[in-house]
Amino acid sequence: MILISKHQLLRFFLSLTMAMVFSVNLRASHHIDCSDPLNANHSECAGFIDCNDPINLIYPQCQGGGTAVEPVAPVALFNLTPSSGPAPLTVTVNATASSDSDGQITSYNWSASDGQSASGQTTSMTFNNTGTYTIILTVTDNQGLSASSSKDLTVTASDCLSVFDAVDSQLTLTWVNLLSGQEISARYSNVVMQLLSTADSSLQFQVSSALAATIDQQPATADCVSSYEPANGLLIIPAVKASSEASSAAYNNVRMKIMARDELIFQLDSVEVSQ
Repeated sequence: MILISKHQLLRFFLSLTMAMVFSVNLRASHHIDCSDPLNANHSECAGFIDCNDPINLIYPQCQGGGTAVEPVAPVALFNLTPSSGPAPLTVTVNATASSDSDGQITSYNWSASDGQSASGQTTSMTFNNTGTYTIILTVTDNQGLSASSSKDLTVTASDCLSVFDAVDSQLTLTWVNLLSGQEISARYSNVVMQLLSTADSSLQFQVSSALAATIDQQPATADCVSSYEPANGLLIIPAVKASSEASSAAYNNVRMKIMARDELIFQLDSVEVSQ
């Protein structure tokens, strides 16, 4: 049996206590700072970094790990006004309802099934012939992602006969060809002629407004097209519908002679009553 004095026992416990303190301090001095990206792969830092948070994608352990944030494609939406009507039909398309949740839309491109194309957030297209057409909008965002949407429109045959409104004293010619001999030199639509006076029964009309049209814009039938040849000063209207608050009538082959070229004043020359 080995006898240990009280003094030796005290020295033993003091040595053991100092060793434990030294071990704790040594471990504390080697504590891993998991907020440092260089220590992100250390075993003590497992689970410390949330790789689902996009801000932590800089950490090595989140490169190729965690849930990557994928860019979101834009949403293509637009309004079409009007969506139907008689030819020629001009429609306005407006894509201000389109959006992009994680960026911005950088381009708006339009195409129609008849071959027309356009660009811009808002634009217009004209359809001259009857039928059903599809308009497609394609939007692209600043990350290069695209989305598309489409809408259909219907173009119907126009009731394009010229009309005399007795209430407003206006004669509206749907289409007028300006002739140079047998050739069309210009074309106009919605030519409005105001009745000047009926006091002397001369039935004189003066052109008050007109819209320039392209040569390829034309109605479905020849009955809609009036013609004016400056060489002989004669305006010929194939058919006219006349209406008032109480009655209506139809006329064919309405011929008007120009009376004042500078003021575009015409006088009714002859007319055939439609049966």
